[in-house]
Amino acid sequence: MAGELFKHLRKKGYDLPEDAGIIGAGNLRLTEHMDPPLTTIEYHEREMGRIGMRMLLEKINGQTKKTQSFLDPEPVIRATCMPAGPKRSRPHHGMCCLVE
Repeated sequence: MAGELFKHLRKKGYDLPEDAGIIGAGNLRLTEHMDPPLTTIEYHEREMGRIGMRMLLEKINGQTKKTQSFLDPEPVIRATCMPAGPKRSRPHHGMCCLVE
């Protein structure tokens, strides 16, 4: 989805990341090869799967206690979200979108 937004904004003449910042989700391999490379959030799919399986097995085994699990996603900073520099007080002049 972030890739489609990326293409749409480029087609409309936006300069990424000067005019708009985009953050994708999932850290797909192709995101590092985009121009500019897409900033993304790394989710730990194996850990999510392990937790999901544990919760499913607990439910199958009759455990009714509600549980919550939290994962710490990691940002993978690339070129589509620029840090604030001496020329600006905010990272972007326009918009920044997190797209899943």
